[in-house]
Amino acid sequence: TNVAVLEGPGTLASNGLVYTYHYGGQVQLFLGGGVTWDNAGTVNQQGAIEFGAGTADAATLVNEAGATYDLSSGDSQIYNNGTGTYNFVNAGLLQMIGGSTDNIHVPLDNTGVVSADNGNFYLTGSVTSTGTLQADQGNLYVAGGTISGVVQNISSNGANVYLYGTYAVAGIDDVTFGGVVLGAGGSSIAVLDGLGTLVSTGYVYTFQYGGQVE
Repeated sequence: TNVAVLEGPGTLASNGLVYTYHYGGQVQLFLGGGVTWDNAGTVNQQGAIEFGAGTADAATLVNEAGATYDLSSGDSQIYNNGTGTYNFVNAGLLQMIGGSTDNIHVPLDNTGVVSADNGNFYLTGSVTSTGTLQADQGNLYVAGGTISGVVQNISSNGANVYLYGTYAVAGIDDVTFGGVVLGAGGSSIAVLDGLGTLVSTGYVYTFQYGGQVE
């Protein structure tokens, strides 16, 4: 029961090392009340962080340019309670380093780098990315949103970026694929829609699952 609760509407600024504890799979940090956590240093997250306490709540986590946000426990989760206004804004480096499975369930606005360095990293909230989404020895699963910028695989161990869900490709933006799998099997199909241009410079693999369209 020794959890931390940070409520707004103010801003919490961190510029050193912040460590969120992990204990038996329980949530150890709650963010709500319109709070903004602005990180300009390094965050090492183990276990789960919960955004909000209900439908009218709000919380934002900002990872600034030059900052690092590590998901390190192998079961790190960021999720929301209810349908409030919740956002993760990444302008720096957001990376999964702990192996196993990590999830970010809140909307992600990425202008920096999101990297799966180990295990399976799922972005299940809507993703808006003008930066880089990459697999670097881990699998990155992206479940839809608005994309431009770079989607790439720099792994040497067979890991991939999997795009499934619906993606808007704006007319003024291009998407460069440097290694990506479209679709992730079953009902996890990829839909690319828009007036933009998809440029593939590496391999692009369309998944096959039971003869279904992927």
